This record gives sequence, structure tokens and C-alpha cells, in this order.
Amino acid sequence: MPHPEHLRPALCAAALVLVSSAGHAEEPAPVPANWWSYQQTPILYTGDLYASAGQNAAPVQASTLKEQYPEPLITLNSTHKYLGLATLAALAGTILAPKAENGAHEALAKTSVALGTATVATGLIAHWDDIGLDQPLTDPDNLHALLTGAGLMGMAIAVSEAPDSGHAGFGAIGGAAMAIGVKLTW
Repeated sequence: MPHPEHLRPALCAAALVLVSSAGHAEEPAPVPANWWSYQQTPILYTGDLYASAGQNAAPVQASTLKEQYPEPLITLNSTHKYLGLATLAALAGTILAPKAENGAHEALAKTSVALGTATVATGLIAHWDDIGLDQPLTDPDNLHALLTGAGLMGMAIAVSEAPDSGHAGFGAIGGAAMAIGVKLTW
């Protein structure tokens, strides 16, 4: 038979469970799919004011919330945006650089394709929910994704074809599609 001293931790744990569950029958049980929102009061957006959904809650100006909770310095969305701008800068440099083999033109073209790939990848990750087939060609987010993806493919084809064959057409069409796609959401 076990010694009573060995049963003490188990008895204490059982007593704590019973005491902690007593008097809490009126609280709803957490839903496993919404575990993050259990016992949290949602915030409702009301134009330029934010108001808590709780009782006797005073509205708070959006600027006050920004001061209390500043936006992080680096987010996936800001990374996507600055990678896109860097892609356009490298693309402009590619166009302006002298067309010598193993020169700045080639290096900037490869850089713009690498930056464009990173831009499209971060955009797909950050804005996956914004892209849909409900309005395929009228939604600016869909057009942005379509044009920048097609632009990246044109730029990549131009880099892979150079310098042996004519690649300027693919590069020009790809660069134009990339620039128009960025301009749509800017």
C-alpha cells in the first residue's frame, strides 16, 4: 500500500482542480477553433473612432491607439513594399546601364529578377487573402498580382535568353507590366 506522503501531491492537485472549477459554471467553454478570442472584447471600427464592445466604454481616437501601439518597424507588408520599390530601381538601372557583356546591365538585370522573385513571394504570403476569383479582372489586388507575376516572368525570360538572342522585348514587356502592377496599388 502506498505511503500517505506519496499521495499528498496528487491530492493537492485534485483539490486545486475542484476549487478552481467551483463557481465558474456560468462562463462559456472556450471553442477550440477560437481559442485566441476567448474572454476578449472585440474592437469595433466606427469611421475615425474605435470603440470597445464592452459596457460603459468611451470611444478612443485612432491617433491615440497608434501612439499606444506603434506599428512595428519591419512587417511582411512593408518588406513586400520596399522589395517592390527596389525591384523597380534595379529595373531602371538595367535600362540605363551600358549594354556590355558581364557589365552593369547584366548584373542589374539579374538583381532585378532576384528582387522581383522576393517581392512576388512576400506579396503572395502577405496578401494571399486579398487575391480571389470573385472579381478576377476588376479587383485592383488581382490585377496587381497578375501584372507583377507576368512582369517577373518576362524579366526572367529576358535574363535567361540574354545575350545570345533578342531579349529586349521580353525585358521591356516584363518591366512595363511590373511597373504598372506596382502603380495600381501605390
